[in-house]
Amino acid sequence: MFDLSSLRDRADREFTSALASAMLQENIIDERIADTARLGINALSLSSPYESPLSTLKENCPDFYYISEAYLGELGLFGNLFRLQLQHSVKMLNNCLEDQGDRILQRAELFFNRPFYFYRKGIANSQGLFSSVLVDLSDSIWQQMRQLDIASAQLRNIVFVDSDSDGSKLTQSLAKHIQQCEESKFSVPFRAENSAIREVGNIGENIGALLGNYSEIILENLAPDQSNTKAGLIGAEINAISSGLKNINFKICQDLKDWEQQAQSCLLLIERMVVKLVDLFDETTVHLTAKNLSFPQFATQAIYRVLTQKLLSSGHAPLEARQAAQKMADYCERNNLPLSDLTLVEASKINPSISEDILTWMIEKDGDSRMSHNRTEEKSAALVKFESLKNNFRPVND
Repeated sequence: MFDLSSLRDRADREFTSALASAMLQENIIDERIADTARLGINALSLSSPYESPLSTLKENCPDFYYISEAYLGELGLFGNLFRLQLQHSVKMLNNCLEDQGDRILQRAELFFNRPFYFYRKGIANSQGLFSSVLVDLSDSIWQQMRQLDIASAQLRNIVFVDSDSDGSKLTQSLAKHIQQCEESKFSVPFRAENSAIREVGNIGENIGALLGNYSEIILENLAPDQSNTKAGLIGAEINAISSGLKNINFKICQDLKDWEQQAQSCLLLIERMVVKLVDLFDETTVHLTAKNLSFPQFATQAIYRVLTQKLLSSGHAPLEARQAAQKMADYCERNNLPLSDLTLVEASKINPSISEDILTWMIEKDGDSRMSHNRTEEKSAALVKFESLKNNFRPVND
């Protein structure tokens, strides 16, 4: 789904083609040299393992490489190439987060009326709606995407090394041919890259911790007999990758070989992060399926006990009370309805002996001060946020 090698090949071809076109426009090279460079970079994309395009151009297209180096220098060449490669990798991560955020949002539709219990030390101490929890998780992912966009915005600027008149003209022309933005601004080498790489590391840690927490509380609701050991191991791998990224620091005083080695490490770490994040999303959402929509067993039993007690105290025969209570519990389980969402019309259809007073008493008995709240307002708030996120992840114009 996410292929780093194809992204790097695309960036390499885009950069080489843009540089060749810019040098042609400035009358620095002729068509023969430009075509040689383009053919050389296309051949490079077929090679395995991945090789640095600059080193390959230097070996196979020396005229093109040395002329471009004379105008931009190694720093200008590598800086703009790596900035384009990093843009593609960050976009790959952003696409991953968008896909998974949308995936969780769709689960929120599926689980709309499903109650959700928040646990502390194995005891449910508050209750909400599954849809609200999943919408909030999706919103958190969206917020991380926004942070990633902010961090990577400076990567759309062109690397500017010095104020030499000819080199400056070529840099401006290169910016137009790369088409990173309508009016490219210039920035010093590696400042934007180092900042963006650190932010990718931070976002990896944030998403890993977020999903680890949600994975645990989702399991407590849908598969309480299972552990989230696998999610914990994946989260630890993501943390290690994030630490590796935050330790990367490009410096102007290094040489081309050092830059290329660091670039290779950086891009591979981002690729691994994307793969592990997908694994963690899968582990977090594996139980969010239609077959797991049934009420938690203890919730069904609670409805049964509460109604049985009330009917017995109201003078009903034990067998009659038991059968009526069982019907009510089964109805709530089939329709994913907690007692607080049950209407009098629904209750009276299930059993005519259930009056408004009995239903009100049941709801009050079932929901103590820790568990009760107005879920109508919660549903409304979740729907508003849901619609907004749906447009963010799946814009109507796309």
